[in-house]
Amino acid sequence: MKLNNDCVRNILLFIEANQTSGKTLHVESIIKSLKLTGYKEDEIKYALSKLNETPYVNFDLTEYNGLVLDGISGALTWEGHQFLDNIRNKSTWENVKSNIKEKVGNASITIIAAVAESYIKNKLGLN
Repeated sequence: MKLNNDCVRNILLFIEANQTSGKTLHVESIIKSLKLTGYKEDEIKYALSKLNETPYVNFDLTEYNGLVLDGISGALTWEGHQFLDNIRNKSTWENVKSNIKEKVGNASITIIAAVAESYIKNKLGLN
């Protein structure tokens, strides 16, 4: 199954917007919300499963065959907030995706994070 990076970004945005201290955020609420924006349930579950392998979120998931069945989100990690801050702006996100697509076709989340950071540094005159 192909990982949809837009879906990953939207999951991170959802967690940030809906997570409150001391309150559990159920995976089902993430799935339900993202399905309303046009993502397929399997696509969301796969993205959740892959995000669980990153240093960006703390999840407690029940998985089967690489798809999330149930679970809760603890919160975004420090690295998750840093990554999200670099891709939050829609025009930055679109520029990063376009730049990657034009030059290499596609890239991993790790490369996307590096390109987004570099893009922002260039915009600020730090490179």
